[in-house]
Amino acid sequence: MGSNRLKLLLLSMMAVFAIGAVASASASAAARCYMVAEKETGRFASSLTCEAGTPVIAKGEWINVKKVEPPFAPGVACAMVETAKTGKYSNAACTEEKSGATEKEFIKVKVSQDIWQECANVGAGKGKFTTNKCSAEGAPKEFEWIEIAAAKPVTSSGGTFTLTAGGKTVTCTKVTDKGTVGPGAADFAEEIKFENCTTGTTGCLPANKGGTAGTVVVTNISTKLEQVVIGEEEILVDTFFQKTVGTTKEFVTLTFTGATCAAAGYVETKVKGDVAAETTNEANGEVKLTFPKTAITVPTKLEAFGVGATLTGTDNEKLTSGAGLRAV
Repeated sequence: MGSNRLKLLLLSMMAVFAIGAVASASASAAARCYMVAEKETGRFASSLTCEAGTPVIAKGEWINVKKVEPPFAPGVACAMVETAKTGKYSNAACTEEKSGATEKEFIKVKVSQDIWQECANVGAGKGKFTTNKCSAEGAPKEFEWIEIAAAKPVTSSGGTFTLTAGGKTVTCTKVTDKGTVGPGAADFAEEIKFENCTTGTTGCLPANKGGTAGTVVVTNISTKLEQVVIGEEEILVDTFFQKTVGTTKEFVTLTFTGATCAAAGYVETKVKGDVAAETTNEANGEVKLTFPKTAITVPTKLEAFGVGATLTGTDNEKLTSGAGLRAV
């Protein structure tokens, strides 16, 4: 066989293997652990024990499933259980519950709706909650969670955030921002201000291009609620998308001030890519955004200084009206 034909054959075989690997990775990315929609109908106490498959308990809040049907109600879907006869229903609509039946292969599970909600006054006797935080049920039952139909102003604040790339770090001990949430899954960060910022080299301070040393300001960033699979659990994240500046996409251009910067590699760089934060609904009516050390996978990965980067930190977002906010 000629060398060219041999090269073509090898390349073809490598392409087949690569396609197979991608298909396998995609197949393995499906979530299999879900929180049950009806209290104490699951087999596991938490998502972690569900992923581990042990210990099994009689009245758990999590279940392992093989397939999830389209939602039949806001935030609720019917799913086929992974372990035979551990469900509650005998049909894929989760409407048939036969006493003593052995063919209970389906169960109701919670699924993300990918929307922002606010706690609003819906009228006396029409809600479940007593205040605009929707944190306590009881009379006069005037408040309820409803979908945010038009953009509502929000602010947020948090502590230390760190950008790490190629052994270089930019750390800021305070962050505040202002923007909007809604309608639906959309939100928008008008301004994110990182303050008290330093680098990994003494005497070298970062800034956004044209800004003040020690402060990094990021503006006009679109974000969106969406579902991703972490391990074997589906979670709701808020993804922050880079913007177009001139002819390129970026989050922000960083510059550095100080005699020690250049020698340590702190030179002007564009922070590019997208980054996602896990959402957690707090009891006080705020939403915590957590950017974890192990980055949540997004199609366009974050980079700085021309290499892959990570952003870590947390902040809490709240409606300026004072009403409760949540992501579902």
